[in-house]
Amino acid sequence: MLYKLRILTLALLLGGVIGVGFRNVYAGFGVSPAKIVEDNLIKGSILERTVYFVQGTPDRDLKVKVEVDDSPIKSWIKINPEGEFVIPKGVQQFPVTVVITVPKDAKFGIYTGFVRAVGEPAPDPARKEDQSSVSIAIGARVEFDLTVGEGVLYKYAIRDIDLKNILQTENPIADINIENQGNVPAGPAEASFELFNKYGDVRLAYVQGVKIEPIKPFAVESVAVEFPISIATLSIGEYWGLVKLYNEKGGVVREFKDVFNVKEATFLDIYGRYIIIFVGVILMIVVGLLIKRRLFRNKSVNLSSSEQVV
Repeated sequence: MLYKLRILTLALLLGGVIGVGFRNVYAGFGVSPAKIVEDNLIKGSILERTVYFVQGTPDRDLKVKVEVDDSPIKSWIKINPEGEFVIPKGVQQFPVTVVITVPKDAKFGIYTGFVRAVGEPAPDPARKEDQSSVSIAIGARVEFDLTVGEGVLYKYAIRDIDLKNILQTENPIADINIENQGNVPAGPAEASFELFNKYGDVRLAYVQGVKIEPIKPFAVESVAVEFPISIATLSIGEYWGLVKLYNEKGGVVREFKDVFNVKEATFLDIYGRYIIIFVGVILMIVVGLLIKRRLFRNKSVNLSSSEQVV
């Protein structure tokens, strides 16, 4: 009885060691998000998403092979990078771009599929489990749940607006982060800008009718909008700026007021472009004179040759 008990204890210990070893190999690799769901696709839609292959302990290079499942939407899906690639040691989150292009002749309906990623860690001579001839692969996958319909969805959201600090020689700039939540190009049509003194009670300049290009469907983009004010050079200091965004009908969809700073411009900031233009013109003149001189020399040689022949 005692002998059987020792055998059982030894088996449990070995099982625990082996289990721990396998958990160290398999654990810590996944994908986020693990599922992409889109209910508002139409024929011809292009959906772009970024997924991240995540490693818990990226202490080794990871060779990854990505394959698209053999499904009705296999030809719709493109991966970048595709095929086989290596996630370098130390990279915990590796971005992969997934682009889904719905054919213009696609039928209405619900489509599913997935992309499979199989990884194989680079062998580590210091690890006993890596010295065996058996290599163990780790895996993850991204699932797709797509609905193709005929309804047009025009919807967008202004995520954030940020007034940038600028130099004296620059125009006010607003970074506008826009999310297109629909299946057609969308976004605010234009913007206006009001410049106020540092107290916010005296308006110094006003710009309106600055056009904004629409954002492509299902995308999130940051758009830098420059407002060409009538003041050539702003004084150094603090200012208030008021940004208004308008839809196609002229209605205000968002207002944003905040402080920004104007910093001193250096000599190169002010005159750099003129110096570059001046140097460019001088170089063009020099090159033109050299070409003209060479042509004149060739012509003189040809005339001399002709006189000797005569």
